[in-house]
Amino acid sequence: MKSPGRRRLLTQHSDLTHHKTKALEDSGEETKTRKIPAASVKYREEVVQSTIQSTREKNSLVAVNRLPMELLITVFQDSLETPSDRFKGLKTIASVAWMWLNIVKGSPGLWAALDSRTPVALLPIFFKRAGVLPFTIRMHYPPLNDGGEERNSRAFLDMVLPMLGRWREASLILHREQSDPAETLGMLEKPAPFLEEFHLKSEMAWSGGQIDLFQGHAPNLTEMTIDVLPIRWSSSIFHNIVYVGIRELGEAVPQQKRSFN
Repeated sequence: MKSPGRRRLLTQHSDLTHHKTKALEDSGEETKTRKIPAASVKYREEVVQSTIQSTREKNSLVAVNRLPMELLITVFQDSLETPSDRFKGLKTIASVAWMWLNIVKGSPGLWAALDSRTPVALLPIFFKRAGVLPFTIRMHYPPLNDGGEERNSRAFLDMVLPMLGRWREASLILHREQSDPAETLGMLEKPAPFLEEFHLKSEMAWSGGQIDLFQGHAPNLTEMTIDVLPIRWSSSIFHNIVYVGIRELGEAVPQQKRSFN
């Protein structure tokens, strides 16, 4: 049996505990509803910006970031020469450091290569950031049974063919699924003033008429490899050629080739 004094002590302790708990709850509610002073928000922003600036200055001391920008861009270019989506590669490089992000966004040469493995929805970004530079065009065979990539290849061709006047190098593949090869080859009957290398593989036998490739105007063309197509061999596009290769349909390497010195 508890004594009256002990009962009073326990009652007082219980009341004190209740008041502390209530005060803690009230404090929590007050914290939830209380607005953070503007000065405190500004201070936090200044701390964040100071930390970012400090990190950037620290990164600038890394040996690779002390390389001349032209050399660093060359390193980036070489790292992008892999069998993967070029846009993903650029995004990966840009995510490394603030300095690299600015280099990637401000270097038209990194965006002047158009690859059929890049989703066509992203190609307008390449068009814009490449500025006025001529393009390198690369098409690839899609993986077996990958209908999605086959559709992307056709859509890619539809987007780059109208820009023939800005091609510098081009490697094209005409798939069997191409709905209208005559229309595709017809798009190549336009001047290509900047074109230096041209390679064309075709999975289709051509039964149409003679093709006036580049309308005879490709003054910088020096190297060409094509599948057998009825083109005009007297065309002026061959005036500066130093290498030409001709493949039969389905052959992996040219059956006939000639180098001009």
